[in-house]
This record gives sequence, C-alpha cells and structure tokens, in this order.
Amino acid sequence: MRLDLVDLLRCPNGHDETPLVCVAGDARDRELRSAILGCPVCHAEFTVRDGVAWLGEGEPPAAGGEPSLVTGSSAVATTPSPGTPGDPFRLAAMLDLTSPGGTVVLAGEWAAAAGDLAALTSVGVVVLAGAAPAAAAGPVSVLAGTHGVPLARASLRGIALGAEPAGVLDARLAAAGAALVANGRLVAPVACDLPPGSEELARDARWWVAARREPPRAVSLRRAPPRTPGR
Repeated sequence: MRLDLVDLLRCPNGHDETPLVCVAGDARDRELRSAILGCPVCHAEFTVRDGVAWLGEGEPPAAGGEPSLVTGSSAVATTPSPGTPGDPFRLAAMLDLTSPGGTVVLAGEWAAAAGDLAALTSVGVVVLAGAAPAAAAGPVSVLAGTHGVPLARASLRGIALGAEPAGVLDARLAAAGAALVANGRLVAPVACDLPPGSEELARDARWWVAARREPPRAVSLRRAPPRTPGR
C-alpha cells in the first residue's frame, strides 16, 4: 500500500468520518508492507499485511485473491481487449485522467486495469476488494473487506465501480459522491441510479459516466451606502 494513502484512510464503521491512526511495522520505498490501523472513536483495529489493508471485521481470511489485479502491468494474467473494463486507455478517458497526480478508486471488473492504469497515467490507484488478495506491491494499493469507500471526503479524482453484490455496490455508490472532488468522475453499471449531486455525461449499453457537481451557492447582495454629496 502506498504510504501516502494512510492520510486518506477513514474508519469504515458507522460514525462520523474519522482518520485512522497508523502504527507502521514495515515501511520501505514509500510502501507500507505491514501495520496496525486504529480508530480513535470506536477503537476498531485493522491490519496491513503484505501491503494489503484489511478493513473488514475480524481477521482477514486466508489469502486467495488475485495478485494480478493489484500489481504492475507485468503481472496482469491476460491482455485486455480494447473497450473492455480491463482496457486502461478507455478507463483513463472515462475518468478524465489527462494529467498526473491524485488518486482514483477501482472496484469490480475495473480492478483488472489497475496496474496498467497506474503506469499509463501516473495517478495513484486504489483497488477495493471483497477478499484479501495474496499480496499487493508496486503502484497499486488494495483496501479489502469493506463495502463502502473508506477514504476522505473530496479526496478522489475518479471512481469506477463494476458489478458486485447488490448491497456492496449500493454502499459504494452511496459513499462515492462525498469521496469525489468537484467535477470528479464516477463510472458505474447502467442499472444503477446516479447518486445525488451527479450529472450524467455519457452512457452505453453497460456503463454510465457522471461528474460530481457542486451545489450552487447563495450569494448575499447588500445595497451600497448612499453617497455623501460633495465626495
């Protein structure tokens, strides 16, 4: 997991947004390999093992995920066809990643593009996984065991959500709007409703693309004081 991602992590439990406190065990080359993460509000504890943050309840299950989803492009098991969810060029366009920097989140089948997207755009990529993969290394961070988007408000340039169990996808959509910066992009299956505050930009047979819009702000107008004659 990228070391700088620690500042964005938030407790996934149901209380006010709270940063997690990190006690690092093994940190090297700007990567966090092992750590304990704690919430100062609910006192929940989570672990980072082999670069994967487990934010679910209890101990993480035995590793059995797909490391090809979370490492560099050389570890991708198959070459994605252009236009598929694994196509990093298509995904970069959908998320409007025309400049480096910032962080995006991928879930579901979009996770297959994680390593290649990070290499293509120089953007920090976070994969949300249901089960903990065997390990994570390189430019991609993995948050496992959580159903929401446990990252700070207005911290993400883009979120791409794929097909997941209904409850998981609903929870991610509900959290997505708050996690995006203004004009940040959101991609989701066409069967999903747009979250409040989002404007649809495009859709095809499988996906829609939306942007988070800031609500209009009321401007207070005051009448200027009358001019004094002779001044």
